[in-house]
Amino acid sequence: MQDGKKSEINKIALSILAKILLFFAVGIFIISPPLQIIVRNIDQVGYEPWTYGLDNWLDNTHVLKMYHRMISYTHTFAHLTSTLLYIYALYYIITNRTEIRKNLKAWLGRLVPLFIFAAFAVYIYAVTKIRGANEYDLTGHPYMFESIYYYILYPTTYFFCAMLIWSAKSKKALLYLLIFSALPLNIMVLVGEWIKPVKYFIGAGVSAVFHNSNHYGYYLCLVIITAALMAVYEKNIPLRVISGISAAVATVCLNINNTLGAYLAVLFVFILFTVYCFKWDKKYRLAAVIVIAAYLLITFIMSFWYSNIMSSFTVLFVDLGKIAEDPLESDSAGSGRWRLWKGASKYIVKQPLLGYGVEGLLNTHYIGTPHNEFLQYAEFFGIPTALLYIAAAAVVLLRVFKNSTKVSKTCLICFFTAIGYLASSFFGVAIYYTTPFIYIFLGLAYSEYFHGIKADKTQTETE
Repeated sequence: MQDGKKSEINKIALSILAKILLFFAVGIFIISPPLQIIVRNIDQVGYEPWTYGLDNWLDNTHVLKMYHRMISYTHTFAHLTSTLLYIYALYYIITNRTEIRKNLKAWLGRLVPLFIFAAFAVYIYAVTKIRGANEYDLTGHPYMFESIYYYILYPTTYFFCAMLIWSAKSKKALLYLLIFSALPLNIMVLVGEWIKPVKYFIGAGVSAVFHNSNHYGYYLCLVIITAALMAVYEKNIPLRVISGISAAVATVCLNINNTLGAYLAVLFVFILFTVYCFKWDKKYRLAAVIVIAAYLLITFIMSFWYSNIMSSFTVLFVDLGKIAEDPLESDSAGSGRWRLWKGASKYIVKQPLLGYGVEGLLNTHYIGTPHNEFLQYAEFFGIPTALLYIAAAAVVLLRVFKNSTKVSKTCLICFFTAIGYLASSFFGVAIYYTTPFIYIFLGLAYSEYFHGIKADKTQTETE
């Protein structure tokens, strides 16, 4: 009896430790953008402080390396956590093999997305070995900082860790980490735009701590969707108000930032969410309509001072006309994206199974990252890699959607936010400080399905 109690206590202790490690592994990455501001402040006042503003090129080089170093530490912690949890999972399987054997088919079925992502990771490693590593495969490009090991790490670490966080309360806490940490960062952007420049924001365009305004746009897309839907579902009035404010501030920033792909992705998700509410969640129909109306109203008001988004829509329709008229003579369409898409597609079909490696077309054919993540996977590692990525994401989203009335509202928020990232990524790039977000949100969305969807009050409410 004594041994039984001791064993039970050990199991509980291991479970608690695992939950803490999971929360921190995912949470640290979620708050990494505002955390970078703290790092830059420490860097400024530390030993032999860096003096920002003397030389923009040197500032960019310095910050580029510093941001990557911070994220590499974050990735390392997440990787160690996932390694320990893989070991723990093996221990759990061995000690509970009789119970698992009884439900083996169900367990294996729920692990399908992880198996597909594992195949994705193995395929990347295999094709690199078969064709030989190029100059960036093992170290990453000096700007993008993504080696093959990062592409392998994202699904096997971040998706795996997030998939194991099935408590609605834990997921909600992680979402509020994003909402609360993004708010001061976005307010600083507005201060820098309207009052006084922030010396730590030195990227191209309105980009906050990011290297490029487009990368900041991807982040804003996630923040807006998460905060807006939390404002819809949250029962606590102060938290609902803060979520709404965070969404509104981020929307103002996105209008100034002028990343059209991210803007359209948010609008697309809000339309999907409204359709979903009218069909399956009728209690929130009015709230869904208010969300779209507020998003468009802010855009309309901002258009009096910033014509960026509105003019970008005009350019978009002109570009579509150019492409329809003559696809071969419209390289400038989509800020040059059409040229990149054509170039990448041209060479992908010549080497469809192996790809060209990380930035493999850059120095040989002067075609950089194609600004479309699906094409990027196909160009770098072959079409099967892109298809595995799409398949894993599709399995997750379809399974969550089919069980959308059983999962928690927090899970639904993660589901729609993941769709937002995927829509935005059609015009974006995979880069070390934003790519893990899609694996995190896919994992958080899938976690309740993986756990067996225990739909009680604590799971379906956001109180």
